[in-house]
Amino acid sequence: MEITPGFKSGVLCTRLQRTHSHLTITGRGTETETACRRCDECDLETLAHVLNHLKGRSRGWQFRHNSISDRLKKALLFAGCILISENQTIGPGGQRPDLVFRKGNQVFIIDVTCPFENRVEAFTEARNLKLEKYAPLIPLFSSMGLNATIIPIPVGTL
Repeated sequence: MEITPGFKSGVLCTRLQRTHSHLTITGRGTETETACRRCDECDLETLAHVLNHLKGRSRGWQFRHNSISDRLKKALLFAGCILISENQTIGPGGQRPDLVFRKGNQVFIIDVTCPFENRVEAFTEARNLKLEKYAPLIPLFSSMGLNATIIPIPVGTL
């Protein structure tokens, strides 16, 4: 599905129409009310906000993140990689990548992220943030004679 420029306004229009009650939680509210009915942190209730930002849904995000990380771990162990660390602090900067694997003199720093938005820009930004975050680990592994590669894995939350 391609996201068009009018996508957000379409979501807003859906939110404002009483006949579209897929976001209705309590049945309260008026047609002009746009604030989230579950939390006090959002001025505009959108489907993305309801699915990805509500605090009560954080267990779902964590489950998705961990299941992807576990699947990667099993696949890399099967491929003959050695698990160096899993969700442990590495280096002086206190970074905690999800997985760090070694195969020969190659080290793979892997971190799964579930960005809130499903736009290409959000995935690109999430990837770049992970590359920047774990960049200080490359010299650490280089000093040990290892070639390090950062592998960010952005996946959708649904």
